[in-house]
Amino acid sequence: MTVTRTQVEYIITKRLGGYLARAEMAGETGEDNEYLADPIGWAMRLLGYSPASIITVTDDDLADVASGHTDALLDLAELRTIESMITNLDDVNITAGPVRTEWTALRTDLMKQLIAKRSAVSAMWGHLLSTPLDGDAAKSVRLIAL
Repeated sequence: MTVTRTQVEYIITKRLGGYLARAEMAGETGEDNEYLADPIGWAMRLLGYSPASIITVTDDDLADVASGHTDALLDLAELRTIESMITNLDDVNITAGPVRTEWTALRTDLMKQLIAKRSAVSAMWGHLLSTPLDGDAAKSVRLIAL
């Protein structure tokens, strides 16, 4: 089964749609969401695939993804999207008359999601990744005789 950019974006948007809208990162209907290119590309690279560009991901790039890696790709892209939302949010609350926007509360919610998602993705897909998600890479020591 070959996945397309539209399909990947659809699933990420279904999983994170409310958060994407609140973080003002929801894309226009019928167009590629520019905020999802990096998360999708990052997921591909962690799984050992090389998109042609680091700023765009095409259907041709995604055609290389093995069907056994599709769920890992989706989970990794979701994880990176959560990270992107956190870094794109201002850590302030804004009040203008009767209207109040609480970005701090959204960041707090996303941080909880991030911790849980990173743990789940690492446990489920860690064996497929070119680098670990949690800093638990294999460490090697080399002794040199004096």
